[in-house]
Amino acid sequence: PLDQVVVTGTVIPTDLKAVPNAITVITAKQIEERGITKIDQLFRGDVPGLFAQNQGSYSGALLDEVMMFSRGATALSTASAGTSNSTNPIKTYVDGVEMADSKYLSQIDPKSIERIEILTGPQASTIYGSNAINGVMQIFTKRGTTSRPELTLNLLSGWVEHDFSNARTPQHDYSAQLDGVEGRLSYNAGGSWNYIGPWTPAKQ
Repeated sequence: PLDQVVVTGTVIPTDLKAVPNAITVITAKQIEERGITKIDQLFRGDVPGLFAQNQGSYSGALLDEVMMFSRGATALSTASAGTSNSTNPIKTYVDGVEMADSKYLSQIDPKSIERIEILTGPQASTIYGSNAINGVMQIFTKRGTTSRPELTLNLLSGWVEHDFSNARTPQHDYSAQLDGVEGRLSYNAGGSWNYIGPWTPAKQ
């Protein structure tokens, strides 16, 4: 893993072993092996000093919201944090473009991610500014690699069960991606559908 090349924390491509700061790199292969369907699942105890909480979609909203927390610069109370999100969010970039509001990370399909580089702590603020005091996360999406279009399909179906009830509900996760290269143009397009049926312990 130390032979990986990263740009977070140095701006220019640098070997990970030559970077003095602790940078976590998550690859597309790791995402696929773990069967990640939502991006917040990546930050449940796997990235040191960082975790995420899925707020779900509140009344009137159509999009799930994800709150990112960084150890050492976080308050779980909105009053003590002084922000509506309970914490100053980690500065987040997608393909080099800064996200205006990182709570909408959940709208990124994990299957379209090539790699994620995460630098937690105030070290990132020397390069990315004072609003990166909690850290910086850069998400790099997949790009086409061959002139012949490649189609990738993923089909997953199963049941969700619980230890305290015999009730079960179906779960479906289907996705498709098309990528390729035409001259200087690289493209990667796709879509996914994730469904979990209604379920309560009291009803079958």
